[in-house]
Amino acid sequence: MKVETPEEDALDASSLPQHNRHMKEFNDKAEAHKGTEAEILPFRTRLKPEPARPRPAPAAAEEDDHVEPLSNSALLKIGLLIVGLIAGGVWLMDALRDAGRLEDCAMQGRRNCMPISVPDRNQ
Repeated sequence: MKVETPEEDALDASSLPQHNRHMKEFNDKAEAHKGTEAEILPFRTRLKPEPARPRPAPAAAEEDDHVEPLSNSALLKIGLLIVGLIAGGVWLMDALRDAGRLEDCAMQGRRNCMPISVPDRNQ
């Protein structure tokens, strides 16, 4: 009966997949350097980046200081937006004030805080 030794059982590097081949090469190098002193590799020095220089403004921008006025429809839309925001704010304040009054009444323990409307029986 023949006993296989690790040397006979080992696969050669070309028959292994790519990642296993690299691992085998790494292990082989590690075996060869066992007992030797570690090699210290120096870091590469980095160059400092140059500061960004501001680009000169184009000449056309200096000459084009003319701003066109807003059109009548744009002014009307802005005005309607402002009026709508003011009306919404007034409505919101009124609703919050009513809710606050109702809450204050309920916190005092009163039972007649909200008027209850009952339809007439004659209808």
